[in-house]
Amino acid sequence: MSDILCVGQMVVDILVRNVDEVDFRIDTKRVEQIMLRNGGDCLNTAIDLRQLGADVGFSGVLGKDMLGGFLYETLEKSGIDTSGIYFDEKSRTSSVVALINEKGERIFLYYGGSNDALTIDKVDPQVVRDARIVHVGGTYQLPGFDGKGAGELFALAHRSGGFTSMDVTWDTSGRWLETIEPCLPWLDLFMPSINEAKEILAFELTKLVHGEEEAVKAQEAAKALFVGGGDMSNVPATQLTDADLTDGAIGVLDLMVKCKLAPSKKEARRLVEQGGVEVNGEKVAAATVSYTAGDLSGNGLMMKKGKKVYHRAHM
Repeated sequence: MSDILCVGQMVVDILVRNVDEVDFRIDTKRVEQIMLRNGGDCLNTAIDLRQLGADVGFSGVLGKDMLGGFLYETLEKSGIDTSGIYFDEKSRTSSVVALINEKGERIFLYYGGSNDALTIDKVDPQVVRDARIVHVGGTYQLPGFDGKGAGELFALAHRSGGFTSMDVTWDTSGRWLETIEPCLPWLDLFMPSINEAKEILAFELTKLVHGEEEAVKAQEAAKALFVGGGDMSNVPATQLTDADLTDGAIGVLDLMVKCKLAPSKKEARRLVEQGGVEVNGEKVAAATVSYTAGDLSGNGLMMKKGKKVYHRAHM
């Protein structure tokens, strides 16, 4: 049995360079390079540990397809114990298309596939008991295993005298602590990214001071601003009427005063001229800019003052 057991996410990464934009009106676009690589938080950790000389085993799910064969061969070539790999006939192997621009910035198009099929019953409990360290990687992208299943795994490892650790991915669903809470009593090491740690801490502190309802509202507002898909009603907002418009429009200075983003038009002008005001992600170029009723319809305009103050103006 292996000294370290890694359980969780493994994917095939399809890396596409250089992609600065995607225009669906164009049929074909040449790129500099397309590469096939192994990926996934847990698989990468297992390979790194093996390269450091550790005795590593892996438990996870692959599809019975070409990509699954590619990852299985990668595990074997790396010297990782593959006895815990489960081949699921109903699943296709998880994959990611990574579009990378010239600056190295990237966006991942993720297909869950076989990772979604991982459940606690696909992990051999004896392997867990025998491991000195049990690591789970890819939390929030393992829907059949996250939460209760992962908690059961960690509890078994902890009761067997093992050291436990968890590495999470970014959670776009906003579940955060709801997902990892069953694991926390049994975790020795928890590894969120800095942004994940900030959001979890902010939610818990807001809940402690203002209650869970206000914490949820604040989280939804942050999600709407920074991730998309959140509840826009929780973002501070001002509703305008036709009376606020002149000839069907309102200037940016008047709008800032109306939204209480500036105490006066003079202060609003100063902020604009210093480059401290954005509307819908674009810096306001001049104090003479104005917005029509059409601009303010629907979700309206998302205004930003400085680095942290957001306000939605709508009709």
